[in-house]
Formats: sequence, structure tokens, C-alpha cells
Amino acid sequence: MTDSQKLINVPAIAGMTLTFVALIVGLAIWMVQPSDDKKVDGPTKEVHWTDLRQYDFKAHTGPAWLLALNGTPIKIAGYVVPMESRPVTKEFVFVPDQLACVHVPPPPPNLMIYVHSDKEIKIDDLAGPQWLFGTLEITDSTSPFGQISYVVKSNKLEIYRL
Repeated sequence: MTDSQKLINVPAIAGMTLTFVALIVGLAIWMVQPSDDKKVDGPTKEVHWTDLRQYDFKAHTGPAWLLALNGTPIKIAGYVVPMESRPVTKEFVFVPDQLACVHVPPPPPNLMIYVHSDKEIKIDDLAGPQWLFGTLEITDSTSPFGQISYVVKSNKLEIYRL
């Protein structure tokens, strides 16, 4: 193999790798983008992590439309992070990324939801992405993972499907 062939192949491989990484990152970002119309399914408002991110947890304020969601039934996609190592639980943290909260530092408070479930749920059933349904409360709460800006009284979890 000549030197010129090596120079051509290395950038081509790097370019393909970069394209693949960009595709995966783009897909992940697309999955959490807010809808243009803030889609409503009956009385339940679908919210996205990009919406919740707009709450300023240091100043305890946010856009009026976000603060108006306080006390509103919502639906949001994300991942369950158990707070204890039991096979069933009624309380957990809900986050936008499956790798969140298993590292230091934890996500910012406006990207974590402290969830109180009506009934016990099996943790083993929640390995993948989930839809969380419940009533949103904008508040400052504390968990083993740190400060949290949102609490949801959950009435349902459902497997997330595209």
C-alpha cells in the first residue's frame, strides 16, 4: 500500500465514523425535541425535556407557559432510575438519558423528575425508555442524586415506542 493510499483511507474511515456518531446524536436529539403544537392527548399535555430545561432552578423561575404547567397532567418520555436496590418501588427518579444519575455529577435539577407512583412497579420491567404519565409539580426537592426541580405524582408508566 502506498503512502497516498493510506492518506485517502484514514480520512474516509474517520469520516464514516463521524457520520455514524452524528446520526446517533441526531436521533437522540430528535427524540427529545418539543413538538411545535405542544401536542395534547385529551387532558394530558405532552412535554419534552427541552421544555423542562428552560426552568431556571437557581432563580426558581421560568417562562410563564412552563410555570402554567404546575398541577397539569403530563406525559413525558424518559428513563427510570431506581433510588434503592429493591425489586419493586413506588419512588424513583425519571431522566432524559439512560446513563443519567449513574455518574458524578448528576444531571442538573431541571433535567430530573422525582416520581411518586400510585402503585409499586417492578424495576426489572423498566430497562428501556418509558412514557411517564402524572401530575407535574414544579418545586425544589432533594434526592440521593441531588436537587430536583420537578415532582410527578404518577398514575401510569408505559413502554415508549416510536
